[in-house]
Amino acid sequence: MLDLDRTSIPILTKALDAYTLRQRAIADNIANSETPGFRRREVRFEEELRRALGEGIRGRRTDPRHIPIGRPKVEEVRPRLVRANDVDVELEMVRLTKNYLKYISAIEVLKRRLRDIKLSIEGRGGM
Repeated sequence: MLDLDRTSIPILTKALDAYTLRQRAIADNIANSETPGFRRREVRFEEELRRALGEGIRGRRTDPRHIPIGRPKVEEVRPRLVRANDVDVELEMVRLTKNYLKYISAIEVLKRRLRDIKLSIEGRGGM
């Protein structure tokens, strides 16, 4: 039986969204590094994703007005912008580079994953 692993593509898509938002926040931090009173912004995503993928129970709601219990679904994970105090341009440039490398890595993994699915559908192996 073909295992399409229904979580890897949504997780990679969410990661790419978060890395894009993080890139914008870092660029904004650098652009405003000398603006008086500006507070740097930071995107937090990995902690939320870890929590969504972690062990635990998830309650089932029978009414949309009910409060959800348990860990969130991967689809519900959203990157968060957090404000911090200082902008260190050199540190922001390091963060920018690290984020870029994560983005490129996620793209490569997603490309391989989609290629494997395509090959499996065509019956030429892959998965």
